Amino acid sequence: LISLVGKTPQVVATSQAVCHDDLNVKIMRNHGIVICIHKPLNVLLKALGNRGTPSDEEYDRVIRAYHRESSRFTGTADATVENVRDFQSAIKNLTDTAQNLLKD
Repeated sequence: LISLVGKTPQVVATSQAVCHDDLNVKIMRNHGIVICIHKPLNVLLKALGNRGTPSDEEYDRVIRAYHRESSRFTGTADATVENVRDFQSAIKNLTDTAQNLLKD
């Protein structure tokens, strides 16, 4: 992230793990807008179930990770976009959100 500071503005996709480092959060917040693309827990669990027959342990692991990670990432963001429908809807929602944030 540091290497991008001062360069031409661009879209940078990161994982939730980036938000575990306070320096990364500071860089993102001070040098751009941060939009969290959020997939609700019920959608994640349904997708897990669609991949086979997960064990209770796998479900528990996903639930624990979701609760541990989601508040930190959404708390870092200037806005959150729900990713619950098709790809085109998510992209439109993301684009509209970014344009509104850039107007302010």
